[in-house]
Amino acid sequence: MGKKNKLQYTQKFRSEWKSDSKLKDWIEEVCIDNTMARCKYCKSSFNAKYSDLIAHSLSKKHIKCSEPFSTARQHKLPFSRSTPRGLQTSVAEGAISLYITCHSAIRSVDHLTDMNKMIFKDNSDADNIKLHRTKCSGIIQNILYPHFLDILKTDIGDSPYSVLVDESTDISISKKLGICIIYFSTNQQCSVSTFLTLELLEAGNSESVVQGLKSALKLYNLDIQKLRGIGCDNASVMVGQHNGVYAILSKEVKHLILVRCVCHSIQLAVSTAASEVLPDYLEYLLSETYSWFCKSSQRQLSYQKLYNTINDGIDPLKIVRVAQTRWLSIEIAVSRILEQWQELKQHFQIAS
Repeated sequence: MGKKNKLQYTQKFRSEWKSDSKLKDWIEEVCIDNTMARCKYCKSSFNAKYSDLIAHSLSKKHIKCSEPFSTARQHKLPFSRSTPRGLQTSVAEGAISLYITCHSAIRSVDHLTDMNKMIFKDNSDADNIKLHRTKCSGIIQNILYPHFLDILKTDIGDSPYSVLVDESTDISISKKLGICIIYFSTNQQCSVSTFLTLELLEAGNSESVVQGLKSALKLYNLDIQKLRGIGCDNASVMVGQHNGVYAILSKEVKHLILVRCVCHSIQLAVSTAASEVLPDYLEYLLSETYSWFCKSSQRQLSYQKLYNTINDGIDPLKIVRVAQTRWLSIEIAVSRILEQWQELKQHFQIAS
């Protein structure tokens, strides 16, 4: 008789690993499964076994993915109370950081600070400003963010509110949940609609979305029973009858109202109606006309010359692509082709 297979032991995630010098920079626990661990840099999950974690930290993939995050290991900047003598400089640095937050990328602050010193040579306040991307990030995270967070918390207060939620995937293939809030502000005496937060999701299922939403509400000290409505798209993850986000939340919040995305609903209705009424070759005409021009500058130039000749030097508008994720984009695509029908017909006759 052969030997019986040994059962693999199950190791749960240990909080002590977060203080381990080899693991603390990148390890995090998986909320929905305490037998798994997750790497912040590689965006991957694996068994919560110490030997597997050490092996992952030495892998080529982890070393490569951790390189862009080397600045995260720098010592935190000390933010001491400003003296009256340097108060004007601190105010200027805060104002520049707020401008960068609203209108530009953080990296541009390096050039902006050096440019100000070069232009305002006789101004001592400008010469005292020492603000680059690391310090700017510290000001945003440690000063501006807590300030505006407290303002929004105070403004919302105990008011009833509704939320708009939508999932997205960023360039690093991380699932994010964007949340906006609508509430009545007693200070401004009007309804306010504003961005609330962007939550990182463990997965794209409804349980992760609900967990992310509750984490955001907890951050702002919002009572979930004050939630009146939730707006979302028509994806099954959101509006599924049994396991959708709305179905899960409505078990806890009995009075919750579901508001489906009107644009998404109209898009689905129009697409279904068009597929049943209009012939298939019209959709083929739209897609192939765009494909003919989109990757060929020679074809675009040839068509532009023909259009200029027919229309006394006027340049043609670009042929638009029919996008599945842009509401009713088919309307502008059809209009562009109809407006240029004779010119396009002549162009294709010459090309053939």
